[in-house]
Amino acid sequence: MAVVRDKEEVMHPRWIFAVILGTFPAAAASAQQSHLDMRRQIEQLAATFSERYNKQDAGAIANMFTKDAVRVTSGNSAPSVGPQAIEKIFKTQFEIGFRHIDLVIDQVSPFGTDAAITVGRYEITGRGQDGPLKVDGRWTEVEVREGGVWKIRHSTVMPKIEPNPIVSRVEGNSVTPGIEAGPITPRTESDSVRPRISG
Repeated sequence: MAVVRDKEEVMHPRWIFAVILGTFPAAAASAQQSHLDMRRQIEQLAATFSERYNKQDAGAIANMFTKDAVRVTSGNSAPSVGPQAIEKIFKTQFEIGFRHIDLVIDQVSPFGTDAAITVGRYEITGRGQDGPLKVDGRWTEVEVREGGVWKIRHSTVMPKIEPNPIVSRVEGNSVTPGIEAGPITPRTESDSVRPRISG
């Protein structure tokens, strides 16, 4: 006994397959659009940060961070935790003479719909007591959306450090190369980057 299926019943799996295949490109396009929207929002956050920095408004900058935010810089200083400590860091920068920041975003990686990890470069310039100041380097941030507003939860800033010159030391009867280390200070235009060799 042969079983004859209704023509509509046989085509039904094809329609399901076509619908499934049709939704994948739409879902991918939606995800790509969502990523682009998030990137634009993070770029706007960075533009607002730059604008506030360039106005030397440490309080407004601190308001861009979450209540539990952490800002880490290189060196021996402890991380700044919370908006008040972060505000103090920026006030100190302005007192030193830094006045202008340029931020470049290299990458925005969504972490769900309400968080992102951003990587970029920065250059801060100004004028101190001894002349022009310039510091540049790399930064990373974790941004979160709180109540529909993007805020910075974690920020890491790493200035570009010029390599320390190798200086010869006399130890006993041998000459051993050593590294002369010193504190990190902002570079000025009058600084020259030349290896020092002592003998």
